[in-house]
Amino acid sequence: YKGPDGAWLYPNEVGRNKDGSYYKMDDNAPVTLGRIEKMSKSKRNVVAPMEIIEAYGADTARIFMVSDSPPEKDLEWSESGVEGAWRFVNKVYTIYMDNWSQVSETAAPTDLDGEALTMRKMLHRTIKNVSTDIERFALNKAIAQIREFCNELAHFKPTNESSRAVMKEALQSLCVLISTMAPHLGETLWAHMGHDSSVFHAPWPQHDDSLLVDTVVKMAVQVNGKTRGTIEVAKDADKDSIQAAAMPLAAKYLTGHEPKKVILVPGKIINLVG
Repeated sequence: YKGPDGAWLYPNEVGRNKDGSYYKMDDNAPVTLGRIEKMSKSKRNVVAPMEIIEAYGADTARIFMVSDSPPEKDLEWSESGVEGAWRFVNKVYTIYMDNWSQVSETAAPTDLDGEALTMRKMLHRTIKNVSTDIERFALNKAIAQIREFCNELAHFKPTNESSRAVMKEALQSLCVLISTMAPHLGETLWAHMGHDSSVFHAPWPQHDDSLLVDTVVKMAVQVNGKTRGTIEVAKDADKDSIQAAAMPLAAKYLTGHEPKKVILVPGKIINLVG
C-alpha cells in the first residue's frame, strides 16, 4: 500500500471503502494498492507472527503455511487464507466434541458394509497418502488429504456398534495425523479422548492394504451425450449389469424407449443413445 506521497504503509494503517478503494486510516487520504511483493520491512508488508498467533493461534498459522503451497515455492500471504485455516481448526475440534462421547470401545469389525465400510476405506487411504506425503515433504498434499477426510467425517453419523467403532478408529488416527501440523490441537484432542501421555508418544497409524482395494466404482450416466447423474456398480460388472443399473436414472430422458445404442467406457461412463 502507498499513500499519496508515495510512502509505503502498513496494512493496519489502511482502510477499505465500500466501492473497493483504499484510504489512510488517520486522514482518509487515498491509498494505492500495489502488486504482491516479497515481504520486506522497507515496503511495510511484513506480517508479524504474534499478531496471527494472538488472533487465531499458532496452529492456524502452521496449517495455512503448509497448506497453501509446497515448501520449495513462495507463499502468497492472505488474510482470507488464514481465516480459512482457522475455520478448519474449529471444524476438526467440533467433530471431536460432537462424536467422541458416542464411540464404541470395540475394534472396528472386518465385515462392514455400506457407509461404515466406505468411511473406513477412506480413513485407511488417508493414512497411507498422508504418510507418503509427509515422507516426501509434500505437506500441502498431506493437509489436503486430511481436509478432504474431515469433510466426509463431518457428515458420517454412526447408527450402530460397528459404525461407532469406525468413528473411534477415525478419531484416534486423525488426531495423530493432524498433530504433525497442529500440535496444540492434537494434544488437546488426545487428552479429551482420555489419554494420559502425549499424542507424540502414540504409534503412527498403519493402513490396511485390503481396505485400499476398490470393489465399487462410480460411473457417470449420460443420455444422448448429456450427463444425467451417477451410479455405483461393482468394479467387475458387465455391460448388461451396468445398463440395468443406469436405466432407472435414464428412463425419463429416453421417453419410455429402449436405447438404440449403448456406449460404455469401463469404470467411467455409460452413454445411452435414444
